[in-house]
Amino acid sequence: MTKDDSKEFEWKEVEEFLMKTRGIRREKKKLKELLKEFDKAYEIYRGFKGWLKTKESLRDVKLEQLLKGAELTGVFTSAGEVSTRQIRKVFDEIKRLKIELRTKGGEGVDLDRLLLLRPKLAYLEGKESRVRDYTGVMDIILEKVKNHEDLEKLADFSEAVVAYHKFYGGND
Repeated sequence: MTKDDSKEFEWKEVEEFLMKTRGIRREKKKLKELLKEFDKAYEIYRGFKGWLKTKESLRDVKLEQLLKGAELTGVFTSAGEVSTRQIRKVFDEIKRLKIELRTKGGEGVDLDRLLLLRPKLAYLEGKESRVRDYTGVMDIILEKVKNHEDLEKLADFSEAVVAYHKFYGGND
């Protein structure tokens, strides 16, 4: 990350917010109250999504940044009553592609198959609007997958979202 990148998005605010949420993890009522009272929470999450949109590909995003974004996403999905099953549907598809990539060594793995996840995300959101925080960030991140290295980062992000969702008390 260049010095200019750090000016476009305040990672320190993310870290401070996450420190507050970690203290009340698994206490869904308190987590929801924090999100309501802390107006900055949604601004931080929107800021992360906006920052992510500016990136050409996931190659331009450090893993540490991606994992903080995954934790943010986990906070919002958990507080938004998104089920683990809904998140895992998308994660499982990404994981299948990652496994295929590793077994085939990159040969014959069609990254365009990731595009098929976008209609699935739209369907998921159309069915239940409470998944909007999750589908929104996943739609952005799917646009950033340009090569096999990006697919690996996408899989890491998706796996981390599932983990943080559970960490913050997400529904089964």
